[in-house]
Amino acid sequence: MLLLAGCSDEPVTLPPGEGVNPATLELDDTALAAQSLLAYARANDYASAWTQLGPEGGYAGHPTHAPRLVTYLDPVAAQWLEGPARDGAGDPSAIPEGALILQEGYSAEGDLQDIWMMLRREGYDLTGSEWYWAKLSPDGKVRASGKPEQCWFCHFSMRSNEMVFSFPVPGVVPDRAEGENAAAAAEISQADRRLAEELWQSLEEGDYRQEWTTGVKDPGYAALRDARSVHGESLALYLNDDAADCLEATPESMPDGAVLLLEHLDGQGNAQALDVMWKREGYDPENGDWFWAEYAPDGRLEKVGTGAGCGDCHRAALTNDYVFRYPVAIVHL
Repeated sequence: MLLLAGCSDEPVTLPPGEGVNPATLELDDTALAAQSLLAYARANDYASAWTQLGPEGGYAGHPTHAPRLVTYLDPVAAQWLEGPARDGAGDPSAIPEGALILQEGYSAEGDLQDIWMMLRREGYDLTGSEWYWAKLSPDGKVRASGKPEQCWFCHFSMRSNEMVFSFPVPGVVPDRAEGENAAAAAEISQADRRLAEELWQSLEEGDYRQEWTTGVKDPGYAALRDARSVHGESLALYLNDDAADCLEATPESMPDGAVLLLEHLDGQGNAQALDVMWKREGYDPENGDWFWAEYAPDGRLEKVGTGAGCGDCHRAALTNDYVFRYPVAIVHL
């Protein structure tokens, strides 16, 4: 009999043997489904019996998940990825019903800190490419399950790849970095890199931690908070004068020159990465004229441009000028 601690203080009793097979698992109770999937994976010794992607020992992670990641495919997902679909037979873009992807996230010290799972279920969530999502602690506490925003919004940027990161879905993302796409990307990259350098220089010349507004007046978003979002688990938010004045003036959108900066913080409060939104009139009218960039603390450019993996996610907040968490036009404080 398998016992896993759930969101409540009471343990959840799961079926004996191999747990609940993903193909027959009921998803109505999303938290119980998450625990059942983890029990199933562990009962089937996923770390040894399933297909591991990438190098032995895992690969470098991202603040969204963890410093080091290890990803496993269950037999259904692995057979699809390695089988006839890659040879062009059948429908290569369709990940099969019941495919389960499991990812472990490790801290810099090598401790397992989170487990994520994606289960493909026909008809479950058509807007999310029919994926059920779950995030659990190693001891089975459910941190997110079902259709959590922090999973859906981030993976939506990979909708052309069946919302899957880390490996190309056969037939869906064929050599996108070659040919004319590469030439176009290089041209855009060059222009955006100049803007990113200009933006970083302005951040260095000023002292945003002391001179900018921290947080916002909406009590739902503190200056420093536990996030558990695509940006990381602890964040500090800073707004330059243009952005902060916007919150006082209640316009319909952020003004030209507004800058919002998020610091990803570690457990000691040190910045691990900086995400920046910069409003530039005429830059990209179809996407709110936002320029996006992500920097390492030393200024090294990690991502840049119209999307930078950001625009697709923030488009979900289109009616709020692409800004999450607080209203751009504050009518009642």
